[in-house]
Amino acid sequence: MNAIHHVIGTFFGTGHAPFASGTVGSAAIAVVVFGLTLVVPPEWYLATCAALALFYFVLGVPAGTWCERRWGKDPSQCVADEVVGFLIGVAWWTPPDWRAIVAAFFLFRLFDVGKVYPANRLERLRGGWGIMLDDVVAGLYTLAAMVPIRVFLWP
Repeated sequence: MNAIHHVIGTFFGTGHAPFASGTVGSAAIAVVVFGLTLVVPPEWYLATCAALALFYFVLGVPAGTWCERRWGKDPSQCVADEVVGFLIGVAWWTPPDWRAIVAAFFLFRLFDVGKVYPANRLERLRGGWGIMLDDVVAGLYTLAAMVPIRVFLWP
């Protein structure tokens, strides 16, 4: 079970980047999302992102708890939260092109690092819940920013 928690928590090892592991994890899931746009039909993109986010959240909470026991409070190695947050942030853009993925990446990193309320409160929760929920909020803020970009600024 430790190996499974490690793989999920570090998103296949990307959390072991020597610096900016959250950014590396976010970039890794951005590449996966770009790959999804190539293989998932547009009418299934939103459902696919939502299902992946939910699935990874359910797996990420216990993996995050395992990571926290191993490396301390909200360890940089645990990037499962970035996976879920980014998937939430880019899900509504059906399907996104590379520019939308890049915009969502930068917005998500801004909201994730900025810890805008209530993310700053949620990260205080113990274990995987605190690790995951603050990035869910960052993903929702990213989504909220991406919707008007899509509606008003992007063709």
